[in-house]
Amino acid sequence: MNVSQMKDERLLLFYDNVRQQVVLDGNSPYRFAGAGAGVRAYAEKLPEEMDKRHIRYIPIDWPNS
Repeated sequence: MNVSQMKDERLLLFYDNVRQQVVLDGNSPYRFAGAGAGVRAYAEKLPEEMDKRHIRYIPIDWPNS
């Protein structure tokens, strides 16, 4: 997925959805987004694009495990 082509709102929505899923994973015995190395690797690249565009966002608090 080419994030440079995404509209600002879509980029932020995508990032926030991953962040919210990681929060929910921390409160659940089941793991979804937080357990996926691919999701994490991709989501960790999004802040760079958002910083270029001066989009404010809440950082993802990834679990240590």
